[in-house]
Amino acid sequence: MLVYTTGNGVNGFTLDPSIGTYYLSHPNMKFPLDGNIYSINEGNYIKFPQGVKDYIKFCQKEEADRPYTSRYIGSLVADFHRNMIKGGVYMYPSTSQSPNGKLRLLYECNPIAFLTE
Repeated sequence: MLVYTTGNGVNGFTLDPSIGTYYLSHPNMKFPLDGNIYSINEGNYIKFPQGVKDYIKFCQKEEADRPYTSRYIGSLVADFHRNMIKGGVYMYPSTSQSPNGKLRLLYECNPIAFLTE
């Protein structure tokens, strides 16, 4: 799938291998208003700032009014795409070893921010 914008709406195109071309499969894509997915590498939990740890604990509470689920593939594009379709939040917080986080502004954050505007 190819997700594309020219600054006026976001459209998703799917490859149809039988004809060898992409077709508009997801016109005017928008984030769902009530997502229940959070995506974060919980393997680094011990290194996260306290606020992030508190948010993860909040999402993990087993109360009926907090139906959050953790989904993390480890690929920014795949995790973000799933959350864009199904609704959710992607996090890559700072750690003690990476105080500024690891996402690169130029070729990761900026293109994704352009799609989400």
